[in-house]
Amino acid sequence: MSAAILKDRAAYYEVLELTQKGDPDVTQWLVWFLSTLQESLHQSEQKLEAVLSRAIFWQQLEGTPLNERQHAMLTRLLGDFKGKLITAKWAKMTGPLSHCKYFSISVNACNNCK
Repeated sequence: MSAAILKDRAAYYEVLELTQKGDPDVTQWLVWFLSTLQESLHQSEQKLEAVLSRAIFWQQLEGTPLNERQHAMLTRLLGDFKGKLITAKWAKMTGPLSHCKYFSISVNACNNCK
């Protein structure tokens, strides 16, 4: 809830001032508070869905042999990675892409798509 209040701090202070100095009717403040609470719950739900999605992904990969580089890349992809993964991005994140590294990417990609 505090993150949602901080996000729209100006509106918080505006409605608070109206409530304290204006009409003793707190309807505006309640509307603002319930709207902010709803937004906060929505954001929490999205974060929880992302965490559960990552947990399910790692459970499905349990027992699949991954090297350190592959594990690190999957962790990044499951995080806040934006765009498409191309070999140039892979190389920037994990180092130069040798033939062996490319083979390990494609083999694991094929094995996990069955």
